[in-house]
Amino acid sequence: MLKFYALCLLSAFFTLFISGCDDDSNETVDSEFEPVKMGLLIPLTGTYSESGADLDKATQLAAEHLREAGYPIDLFKHDTQSNKEMAYNSAKTRFDKKKIQTLICCRSSAITLEVAKKVSIDNQLTQIAYSASSVEITNLIDQDFLFRTNASDKGQGTVLARLVYDEGYRNIVIFYINDAFGKSLRAEFEKNFELLSDQSIYIYPVAHEEQEEQETYLTQLIEAKHKIETEGIKDGKTVLIPISFVKQAKIYLKQAIDNNLFKNFWFVGSTKSKELVEALGKRHFEGMCGTVSSGLFFSSSLEKFQESYETKYGHSQTSFLPNIYDAVVVSALAAYSAQAMGEALTSFSIRDHLRRVAGWPGEQVIAGPEGLRQALSYLRDGQEINYVGASGDVDFDENGDVVTPVEIWCYENGDIVTKRLEQPCLFCAKK
Repeated sequence: MLKFYALCLLSAFFTLFISGCDDDSNETVDSEFEPVKMGLLIPLTGTYSESGADLDKATQLAAEHLREAGYPIDLFKHDTQSNKEMAYNSAKTRFDKKKIQTLICCRSSAITLEVAKKVSIDNQLTQIAYSASSVEITNLIDQDFLFRTNASDKGQGTVLARLVYDEGYRNIVIFYINDAFGKSLRAEFEKNFELLSDQSIYIYPVAHEEQEEQETYLTQLIEAKHKIETEGIKDGKTVLIPISFVKQAKIYLKQAIDNNLFKNFWFVGSTKSKELVEALGKRHFEGMCGTVSSGLFFSSSLEKFQESYETKYGHSQTSFLPNIYDAVVVSALAAYSAQAMGEALTSFSIRDHLRRVAGWPGEQVIAGPEGLRQALSYLRDGQEINYVGASGDVDFDENGDVVTPVEIWCYENGDIVTKRLEQPCLFCAKK
């Protein structure tokens, strides 16, 4: 017994979460199945840290549900500090020593791509992203080692363009972060907006550097306002679209408002945040809306996740919590499936079983302990399963992408309210 507790304390010291170290658990564990060693990279500090703590909680919930279902996992966590170099070093050195078999990474497209290019692909390590939306991920030659549980910018860019166009905006100012995410979503929006337009439009993009926020963006804002007044569409409605992260957006949006430069805004997933409302005042954003390619649709699986999360941690409006939950779950199910088929547990076998546990025509299973317990039972019996996740259908295509609806949400009385979901294909623009 003393040895048992010593091991648990040692695990905590190295910030290693081992779900098997739970003396109070009454769950039946399949001891013949080796726990998958899973690395987790999340931003607990730095530019993207607003969402880090909640993302961590969602992964802990996934590990708890898997343990209750009968399959504990070994989850190794590290803070990326919202930095590409730190994420790369963690994946290359810290996780390499732990011999992880699958990697859940990362919060941003730029960091996801950095780790994929420098670590996962070369080392043939299965990597699943949970909120990286750049189209570059789809086009990357990755030997089928890079997957994601959220939709790409292609869908969000299409829907965002249609919504902004239908609102009558013809002068568009895009403030975007100069990284893989910002450039990708900007390009997808512009392409689709131009295809939709049957009259004159004016788009003025403004890039700002990634990572740390600047003290002021006033010069860029004034220049954008001048461009609209001198080169834009006369009498055309003007909107500013912030394709940034909150720490940057709240600075330049405040300056835009305080200096009476822009008053209409359309938002995206990275600026879906109550922090903006609390920092700048809800009256400035009342009724304004945005999109997010989280892929949520209302289902029993999402309901199970939300009920469990809110019971344990309280309500959260952080995006991509279901996506990171699903990334952990589907990785674990693939690891279990490989072993149920008599295969060795490796990154290769996990990769090869991801589509076997999350796609038609397998037996449908959902999130939560009961759903996952049923999933393990099916897999032990040699059956394929179709895990319908909290974030939606986790059906990976040949590029490792999922095709999901885009959420349309609005700021209402200081809260973030989901209005509806749209399928990107409904808005396919044609000239």
